[in-house]
Amino acid sequence: MISLVLVSHSFALAAAAKELAMQMISTKTAPKVLLAAGIRKGENLELGTDTQQISAAIEAADNPDGVLILVDLGSALHSSQMALELVDSDLADRCLISSAPLVEGLVAALVSAARGANLKQVAAQARGALAEKIDHLGEQEESDSAGKEESVAVTTPRALGANPFSDPDAAILVLKIIDPHGMHARPAAAIARALDATKAAVYARKGGAFRTVNAASLTQVSALGIGEGENLELCTSDPDAQHIFSAIRQALLEIDPPVIADPSWGKNENAVNGISLRLSPKVSAPRDPARNGDQIVIGYAMLLGGQEDAEFYRVSPNEGEAVNNARKAVKAYLSSLGSDSIIKMQIGLVDDPELRTEIAQEIAGGVNAFNAVDKAYRAAANRMRKLDDPYLAQRAADFNAVSRLLKKALIGQELDNLDELIKKHSTPAVLVVDELDAPLAASLPPEIEGVVTRSGGATGHGAMVAAARGIPVYAGLKWGVHDGDTIIFDPRTKHLEVNPKARVFAHWIELARERVAIASKALELLEEPALTPSGKRIPVLVNVSTATEAIKGAEGCGLLRTETLFAGYQIAPSRKQQAEVYARLARKLGQTTIRLWDIGADKPLPFAKQPPEPNPFLGVRGVRLLRKFPHLVREQLGAVLDANQTLEAAGLGKPLRVMIPMVNHVRQVDWVRSLLEEITADTFEMEEDVRPVEIPLELGIMLETPSAALRMAEFTSAVDFVSVGTNDLCQYVAAADRENSQVAELADEVRETVVEIIREVVRLAHSAEKPIEVCVCGDMASDPAWTGKLVQAGVDSLSVRAGMIAMIKQTIRQL
Repeated sequence: MISLVLVSHSFALAAAAKELAMQMISTKTAPKVLLAAGIRKGENLELGTDTQQISAAIEAADNPDGVLILVDLGSALHSSQMALELVDSDLADRCLISSAPLVEGLVAALVSAARGANLKQVAAQARGALAEKIDHLGEQEESDSAGKEESVAVTTPRALGANPFSDPDAAILVLKIIDPHGMHARPAAAIARALDATKAAVYARKGGAFRTVNAASLTQVSALGIGEGENLELCTSDPDAQHIFSAIRQALLEIDPPVIADPSWGKNENAVNGISLRLSPKVSAPRDPARNGDQIVIGYAMLLGGQEDAEFYRVSPNEGEAVNNARKAVKAYLSSLGSDSIIKMQIGLVDDPELRTEIAQEIAGGVNAFNAVDKAYRAAANRMRKLDDPYLAQRAADFNAVSRLLKKALIGQELDNLDELIKKHSTPAVLVVDELDAPLAASLPPEIEGVVTRSGGATGHGAMVAAARGIPVYAGLKWGVHDGDTIIFDPRTKHLEVNPKARVFAHWIELARERVAIASKALELLEEPALTPSGKRIPVLVNVSTATEAIKGAEGCGLLRTETLFAGYQIAPSRKQQAEVYARLARKLGQTTIRLWDIGADKPLPFAKQPPEPNPFLGVRGVRLLRKFPHLVREQLGAVLDANQTLEAAGLGKPLRVMIPMVNHVRQVDWVRSLLEEITADTFEMEEDVRPVEIPLELGIMLETPSAALRMAEFTSAVDFVSVGTNDLCQYVAAADRENSQVAELADEVRETVVEIIREVVRLAHSAEKPIEVCVCGDMASDPAWTGKLVQAGVDSLSVRAGMIAMIKQTIRQL
């Protein structure tokens, strides 16, 4: 059992804090608590701290399990740090100075230590003590300001289906609190003591409330705000529930004055409030079997802190070796997350030569490994963040992600502890984070229904990985959320609710059920073609960003994002490497439309760097940048020709075709076609005099600028097909950056106008001498709300996110 040392300027304060804290535990299991408080002058104790007194207290408190040092303010911290320099180095290594508040931290630490927690666990409980008070007062202040009626938090754990209280096998104990002071620290500590002898998971909540906490946590239970006359509800699925509850009842009955009235406990019938009881017969858990990213998200907020604590880092004899070991651990962890190109890119950031040099220089200058890593990656992230373009600024998240993992490895934390966290949290959960990075998104367990971020946008790498896994993300949370709050959001409408009232909650449950019912029906017909009621077939293709297996239901690939596919490459992939990848994908996906490198300052690649621009979305990107790197275009076009030859030899025809990104003018198409003619002639060894040659490869354009749409009549004789990129087209029509949260809605508001533009593009394409196919591959294609309007506009096919194939097909059938 660890020991504690309390360092304070005031002996009276320290003694009173210790007396208060000792009342929370049994004296039989009390850890050693020593005071180092005040300065003795003769017979008097004056305010202040004494380094010698503190070091003596630390030595007296020493034990193999460690010593936690709690300090009040100012010089107490400095004196404690100096005191650690006076004691034996082995003892100093077993000590930890906590940043926890003195009184609350001591109470939480003492209860945790008495239960046998280790030094790090006790320190974590101490630090979390104040957070619970802040959460509680924050909720109260919000309620007071909003008025009594607005303060009602609607909760239906049964409707969510995975809350511990909704488990049909869970035993539930309902205790009426009769103490005038409510459920305060002493009874909360009594519950914690009663649970000392069991490893069972026991949960607590205020009667009729949604928030569920760990019953063994003094700070969490006492912060539930249960007053006199209100109920404390406890639940566990442990087979020994009756004995566990008996121990808790007995512990509370022994407190003087009495805390509880006669208890009644049983199964779930005692566990739900009136609202839950009224709703539960009408709803079932709305889980989307397709997990397509379109599902309405309903769950409990799970707040995840983003800081790795430097106080847990212990300097090693060889700091350079410590960093190298951390790098190995992080690379192994990232590799375990799969072959996603974004993850591969972050593996590259672990070994980035410039960052390695910066870290080595910092260590050589006397900085410890933890701080050296933090400083180097923080500086790199800040350089990205200061760039004017929002898309590029979001790449700072990649540096933060690698930094987070390296620091976790350095202090010995598990790199992926979400599975452990989720065991202690009410589920289904909605993860709330400052920023969603790719490794975190790739490791989200199935209990997490969706993610809410305070910063970052829809094109961040974390959001892209989550979308690929069918996990909805709401970006840009603008108000406070507490752990355990009810969160509902709709990824279609981007509407979010926190702790909605009963009537609103019931409305969202019904919407969720309707959407799941449609998704379930759509999934049954996933591999059937999509026919409109009039019998017209609309092929539904898939957008692909990474190497993939065959995708069920997809009738081809309408967009292969090669800049993402090869994002992990530090040098450009060779013609042979590309050809092998393209052929392998086409065997699995069928007809595949390869977009030429769509790169720029907003989407940089290591082998095609572009200096930062004031406004990259209106700068040198797409085909404009490719003009500066013609060798990349030649290699890519040659790779597609080679892959088609390989596939044709295998009896699979020529399923690959290419399209040019960010086109404004026909002369840009002519430039690519001239390169294609040269490469075709070289590939098939044609003589100079037979050029121009007939190209055995369809060439199309990505129509994503208003100027290209207005010039559609000119393109009809220059291209074989058109694919409309609605994301960029919407923002250019609206003159509104879709990654700028202040104007992003404007880009959505012009969708009706964009549909009319597409209608005119289709008219011109279909009336050409040689009719041209028109596909839509932007976000609008994956949005069922716009499927009907796009089909009515005459488009020939839609290319969508993999998870939305079934839903879009079903929507077409029901037009």
